[in-house]
Amino acid sequence: MDELKLKNALKELVSLSEGEEVALDTLRALEENSISASSLFEMEERDIRQLTGLSAETCRLIGMVDELARYTGAERFGKTPCLDSLEAQGEFFRALTLGRREEYCYIACLSPKGCLKHLALLSRGTLDSSTVYMRDVARHALAGGEKAAVLAHNHPSGSLNPSRADVELTKTAREVLGNLGIKLLEHVIVTSNGYTGIIGGGWL
Repeated sequence: MDELKLKNALKELVSLSEGEEVALDTLRALEENSISASSLFEMEERDIRQLTGLSAETCRLIGMVDELARYTGAERFGKTPCLDSLEAQGEFFRALTLGRREEYCYIACLSPKGCLKHLALLSRGTLDSSTVYMRDVARHALAGGEKAAVLAHNHPSGSLNPSRADVELTKTAREVLGNLGIKLLEHVIVTSNGYTGIIGGGWL
């Protein structure tokens, strides 16, 4: 959604909650502080309140927008989405991590036809890192009961280049899962603007 549409959505939301005058004041506060509407929707509730002076209830509503977008985005893939390609994996995990300000790392266990059978959050980290333990990778992979898995995490920084830690995690996970008879198909990195695969992209 472009910035103008986001500003209009923000104006409507605040108008319904606190009136049009407050909504206009909110937009002016954004302009004075050189903050986009898209950035506001990604902020923590306490930061929204400090910047705009809006009520806690309104700030909570604004903070829920990203969560609702993630839910509806993931819902369009259905209960057992087919993740048999990098494109499908990238779009699915982009929807799942939309607006996240920290790194979230997931494991997805896939059926022989590439359908999602088990999905688990492995870790929640910071802006540019997250800690993933191999025992959790193995535990969730075994719980999935399938012979194929995909790792995925977001880069809030917007960079599609894997870090050295990302590459090492991929190597270790592939070895650990291989010893369990499970093939690591890909480790996907997603951002708001795209996605890449560490394995398919030749980063190993």
